[in-house]
Amino acid sequence: MEDEGPAAYSGLYLQVAARFAQRLNDAGLEAMPVPPPYLCVLIVLERHPGIRQGSCAELLGHDATTFGRYIDRLVREGYIRRDVPKQDRRAVCLALTAEGEAAMAACHPALAALDADARARMGDADWEKLSELLERFLAVYDHPLPQLRRDGMMAV
Repeated sequence: MEDEGPAAYSGLYLQVAARFAQRLNDAGLEAMPVPPPYLCVLIVLERHPGIRQGSCAELLGHDATTFGRYIDRLVREGYIRRDVPKQDRRAVCLALTAEGEAAMAACHPALAALDADARARMGDADWEKLSELLERFLAVYDHPLPQLRRDGMMAV
């Protein structure tokens, strides 16, 4: 078997780290009013109200069909609303409802606790370095999240 070298390991580490982080996230947020996969949508809308549905899907790495189901559920449950802007009737923009804002307020302590736990385990300097490297990784692949953060439209 041919040795694939260190590049194969970085991909493996990214996959495992993503799954592990998701499990930590799910466990840390299991008592929240909104399940963690849906909570990501609310986080984006809290920081960027009025974002177009397609842009939000792209930002979170979802295909349009899957994301549409997420949005349908969040609308049904009263957390978000869809708006059609007058200047472009083909577009759909998303925003939190009052119930969505309340759900986010209820989630803030748990989100802060997840961050504090990671910082405590890794140390502030390493946690900041990891955050910067993840942002750099996304930026290199032209992912929109780092640009939204740099523009001050999203504090993630």
